Amino acid sequence: MGDGVKEMKALLRKETRLFLKTHIMPNPQFTLDSGERVLQKFKALFESKLLIRNVSIFISKHPEISTVPLIRYFYLLPNVAVYLPAWAGKLMWMCKIDSYSDYEQLQWQTPGDKIPMPENSPPASEDIVYDLIIMPGLVFDERCHRLGYGYGHYDYFLHHLFQKHPRQKSLLIGIGLDDQCLPSGSHIPSESHDIQLDYVLTPQKTIQNHNRDA
Repeated sequence: MGDGVKEMKALLRKETRLFLKTHIMPNPQFTLDSGERVLQKFKALFESKLLIRNVSIFISKHPEISTVPLIRYFYLLPNVAVYLPAWAGKLMWMCKIDSYSDYEQLQWQTPGDKIPMPENSPPASEDIVYDLIIMPGLVFDERCHRLGYGYGHYDYFLHHLFQKHPRQKSLLIGIGLDDQCLPSGSHIPSESHDIQLDYVLTPQKTIQNHNRDA
């Protein structure tokens, strides 16, 4: 059963990567415009309802949906600390980046990966409670399952985080392009370590997990 799930996930990843390379890669403006539309949707859903003190958000790389509009927005909010991911090998941690200008000055660690350099980016305190965690995905489904890139970065980070802090303290949102959502009735094969999101937001879709753990 486990090998079958892994094979199905690998096929989904392969198909989605090919689609993004073929249809999205030639048009970086499309991913930026899509990111702006998701920002407007986020504000409409949560701006007056969600108290954000600590937010974790990924740094997008093309052809992912752009997170630049969201990152810029969070830095404009008063009294909000913004944490961005850094990683080395299979380990990922969050780093507090103090300002948008500091974010803009981050170096490209490897081609296509603009992330805080590990040697200059000590992990944020494990006592930090993230009110909001915005994460990437290759594929999403109507149950708010997320298929990542296969490196296990967010699986490790979230499981470690939820060992210290209750799951319900963090709102988990996955963002992507419309075509990264499976059609209704199609589901990502799941394993015991997979964590469901609370919301999936794309330019045209809002998917909510109504079975969030109490």
